[in-house]
Amino acid sequence: MSIPNGERRPDPVASGFGIFDRSCDKDDEPAIQANYVLRATEDRMRILVIEDDSTVASFLKKRLGEDGHLVDHAADGQEGLLLASDKDYEAMIIDRMLPGIDGLTVVQTVRDSGKQTPILILSALGEVDDKVRGLKAGGDDYLVKPFAYSELMARVEALVRRFSSQKERTSIKVAGLRIDLLSREVSRDDQKIDLKPREFLLLEYLMRAFRPGSHAYDAPGSGMGLSFRPPDECHRRPHQPATAKG
Repeated sequence: MSIPNGERRPDPVASGFGIFDRSCDKDDEPAIQANYVLRATEDRMRILVIEDDSTVASFLKKRLGEDGHLVDHAADGQEGLLLASDKDYEAMIIDRMLPGIDGLTVVQTVRDSGKQTPILILSALGEVDDKVRGLKAGGDDYLVKPFAYSELMARVEALVRRFSSQKERTSIKVAGLRIDLLSREVSRDDQKIDLKPREFLLLEYLMRAFRPGSHAYDAPGSGMGLSFRPPDECHRRPHQPATAKG
């Protein structure tokens, strides 16, 4: 897919890929890259990139990988939808003009499936109406090509922060164990665990007490974590009433 270059486009970077904007002076690039690498160790994300342009896709996979993120790539809308429905991602970067199923249809289908994963739409179409259609389709942000990687990453991080803060209000997570307070679902390392209502309430109580920042979590000898087994793996014994001696 060719990318039109209008007069309003910023000057491309001379070295490297010509479709990406000059986001900083050459002297500043090492510092910016080091800053992203440092943050990547703390905020590693799994990101889905749906992009048919091999140059753009290779660039994004390379830079995101250097920053420590896990990247899955799809070259068309159909493959992208399969990955989006099969896996959970912290963010998706979706090109608007894709072969087969176009990008807006991909975004709409993802939203119709109930997934609220942050989506950044990437497109050479930069008119106001184009952006409005992208956002109304379900995109959370819209970035026009050519783009600066630093701006793309800043936008993705902002979307993930916003989504995470909203998610924290309706879920509790300790280590790999997570409960959703709205759907009343429990999972550990993305594996669903079936609990009865009383078991869910007990687990919620324990996780509120032992999640990071709580007094019980920080107390000496707390172990800073929970070891939880599904009910069917636990050995239950009948309750033995206490008996008085003497």
